[in-house]
Amino acid sequence: MTDTTLESPLRRLHRALVQALRERDPAGLNRPFTVAEIYQDLVPYRTHRDLLGVEMNGDYEHLLLRLLAGEDELVVLESDHARREIEAELTRSNPNTGLFRDYAAVDVHLVAERIPAESDGWPEADDEAVILPAAIDDVEETPEAEEVVAETHASVDDLAPSEMMEEDPMHTPAAEATDPDTALPGDEGVCHWCRETLPIRDNLNFCPYCGTDVRVLPCGSCGEAVEPEWRFCIQCGSSSGEG
Repeated sequence: MTDTTLESPLRRLHRALVQALRERDPAGLNRPFTVAEIYQDLVPYRTHRDLLGVEMNGDYEHLLLRLLAGEDELVVLESDHARREIEAELTRSNPNTGLFRDYAAVDVHLVAERIPAESDGWPEADDEAVILPAAIDDVEETPEAEEVVAETHASVDDLAPSEMMEEDPMHTPAAEATDPDTALPGDEGVCHWCRETLPIRDNLNFCPYCGTDVRVLPCGSCGEAVEPEWRFCIQCGSSSGEG
């Protein structure tokens, strides 16, 4: 098995993309997929940032730009114009890392010679490189675990309602807001772009995790930013569902 802990973030992005395509259709590695499919469905930032070793959405976007530009010849973007624009943007001192959304509908295909063997997967679950959080229902029930759970419930039950509310008043998830007049941008208090839970703030205009304007929504078809009053996407023409 390949030691993926030594791979660059770009190679890890490529490996995650190949794995996602295999899981979707084992025989479909030679079929094209769109740019939008990569960041929306196959290897989205919100579910792969730890695996890729990126801390911010901007780092993920820069990594995706490098992949689409053809670095290391891992994939081919089936638009010479799009590839040249991305390559030029990457040479700038402060590149627009979200440029790939302008080419969301462009097809991409894997370079066959660069596809890792199926046996060269990610490290096993007991390796230190990737430690996935276990689901609560999967935790082994041992006397020690039961004792910890019991103590936790007891400590919570001993708290008065006022004490529970005062625990962290500045970091209450926006998803818990119930007053429609104070509802914040985002789907039930979640950023539409990176899916992180938004904090409750009167002046919340940009997501504190990915830096994206939460007052606009991504087009469901191509990912282009759609203003609230728009009825159609300016990139692909899809209906926004508003009005």
